[in-house]
Amino acid sequence: MGVPAFFKWLSVKYPKIVVDCVEEKATWTDDGEQIPVDSSKPNPNGLEYDNLFLDMNGIIHPASHPEDRPPPETEDDMFLAIVAYLERVFAAVRPRKLLYMAIDGVAPRAKMNQQRARRFKSAQEAAEKEEEEERMRAEWAAEGRSVPPRKEGQVRLSPTPTPAPALAPAPAAAAAPALALTRRSTRTRSPRARPSWTTWPSSCAPSSARR
Repeated sequence: MGVPAFFKWLSVKYPKIVVDCVEEKATWTDDGEQIPVDSSKPNPNGLEYDNLFLDMNGIIHPASHPEDRPPPETEDDMFLAIVAYLERVFAAVRPRKLLYMAIDGVAPRAKMNQQRARRFKSAQEAAEKEEEEERMRAEWAAEGRSVPPRKEGQVRLSPTPTPAPALAPAPAAAAAPALALTRRSTRTRSPRARPSWTTWPSSCAPSSARR
């Protein structure tokens, strides 16, 4: 999730940190074989870098849900998109010592429940869509209309979720002892009056307390 609008603030306050990048791209032979970029050569930008740190959230999610093209149909296509982007960034920066890829660990229990509920909803909507398609196909076939062929060979990226195992209830916590404050007097005090248990140090006591 990161810090909201942090990059925008950083680029506005320090505009020189954003520079154009000279990027070499892979070439293709006449036989259709790809020749990758030789990252062992000097960086074409005239700068050399020792380390490259990558937040994989900004790579995995765009590869799984791209905005400029259809999403991958299989997990293999998704992994190919991730590797292609990694190779592109690596070839542009060309780190000489370290490539650090940071990937999130296991999500908290609350987020896992939220994601599981979302996947169950998606699976239910997919099943309802499948039933509606079958109904329309049967209706078209009964009317003698041409039924388009079904698409085959597509693998879902998100399998049907499985119910979470039941968790044992947490033991009841022992009741904390109640704390009671006793006033010296039960008379009704004005809003400006102080409770009788309030004590003031001699150095910071108000004038009314020093009298």
